Amino acid sequence: MRAFATRGDVDMVMRFNKRMWLDSVGSISRAAKEETHELLMEAAINNNQIDLARGLLRRIVNEKECFSWTSRVGLVAVKVESLSGFTNSLLRPHVFPQIILNDPVEKYMVPFQESRPLPADLILRKVVMRLLKERAVPLVDDWGGCIGIVHRDDCTKLDAPLISMSRGPPLCVPTSTTVEHVIDLLLRNKSEMVIVVKSGNMYEGSYTS
Repeated sequence: MRAFATRGDVDMVMRFNKRMWLDSVGSISRAAKEETHELLMEAAINNNQIDLARGLLRRIVNEKECFSWTSRVGLVAVKVESLSGFTNSLLRPHVFPQIILNDPVEKYMVPFQESRPLPADLILRKVVMRLLKERAVPLVDDWGGCIGIVHRDDCTKLDAPLISMSRGPPLCVPTSTTVEHVIDLLLRNKSEMVIVVKSGNMYEGSYTS
């Protein structure tokens, strides 16, 4: 089944799924059931049938089936969510009642200096405790300009400079961008932080996560 799922052959994966139920006389282990869900969603994604993958995930959610985010089915569920975006998300993140999604993000952004940026050329070993406490930290060059964001999950080399583990230039949005669009952007790029820029000035901004 996995070979067909990798190729995006949804029909063959579904046939194997039906055959499995018939051969098992209706009794299937939880692990086998999870793998079936994973392969069906994977096949749908690889065949560009995102709506089908979303429907499969919706069935899992409606049936209140539990799974670990680090399991295979959990990782595929994350793929489906990232491709769906915030608006169509089945596992829509919690938004506090006082936050209005159509509000401009500048109402909720955090001043740049409060984010306590780190020098981009700093070695991870010297600030490892900071990354254990925070999921993402902005990086600045010698002139104080933000040139990247380092995420805790990417910090794997203790003797490497922080900039080498960043994901490239930081995500940037103007102050008028809606909160909903920012959340969608963060989900789609699997990022924890975004820079809010004023009047196109890359360095007069602040972060929100």
